[in-house]
Amino acid sequence: MKTEKWVIQLLEPSHYPHLFNMLHANISEIDIKVVVVGGAVLPAFAPGHLSEKIEEFAAKGVDFKFCINSMHLLGLDDKEPPKGTSV
Repeated sequence: MKTEKWVIQLLEPSHYPHLFNMLHANISEIDIKVVVVGGAVLPAFAPGHLSEKIEEFAAKGVDFKFCINSMHLLGLDDKEPPKGTSV
């Protein structure tokens, strides 16, 4: 049973590799929620490796939330987030 909970705020696209390493190392022991804001939102909506990794971790129980205000500013308010995630 996961007894610890983390909420991680992701601001910069360059931090995704660090996030994925941390998720990989802790996913089985910790309940993790990731709030994606600012510049980190845009790359997650592009097709490819990054969105696939987000979907992979979401399927394993990581709760990804995308900031609607950031999406509006980036012109993404009509786009669907990666599968298994929410706004």
